[in-house]
Amino acid sequence: MLRDVVEKSVLRMLVLALALVVGFVFGRASAPRIDAVKSEPSGIVYNYISFDVKPERREDFLASIRTNEKDTLSLEPLARAYKWGEDLNVPNRFHFHEAYAGGYAGFKAHLDSEHIAQWDALVATDPFLVKPNGPNLYKKMDLSAE
Repeated sequence: MLRDVVEKSVLRMLVLALALVVGFVFGRASAPRIDAVKSEPSGIVYNYISFDVKPERREDFLASIRTNEKDTLSLEPLARAYKWGEDLNVPNRFHFHEAYAGGYAGFKAHLDSEHIAQWDALVATDPFLVKPNGPNLYKKMDLSAE
């Protein structure tokens, strides 16, 4: 009986280790899908995401993301912020901070917008050294209430 428990524990540890290695080799582990969000936040919802672009794909990426930024802010009535930039220490690593009114629905409207198809087309060509680590949705915390 003890042997069975030990064998199951060792097997679980091996599976976990394999998952970590696969995540390391093939990019960061992916974040939960947005359709798996457990609650429907209201108000402003924020998204943070980062990834590394292959150096030879940098110009394609920049052209796509500039268009995406312009269209997000000009065509999406629920978009409140779309900030992005390159990491100061790691070339071709980009960070994004986005804000959408209407809670989860505002972010979902962004994903469902017509102009996001251009971004999806770029993503389909695998321009990443390290794949996107998101979406990572969050709400601002009101610390004054504590």
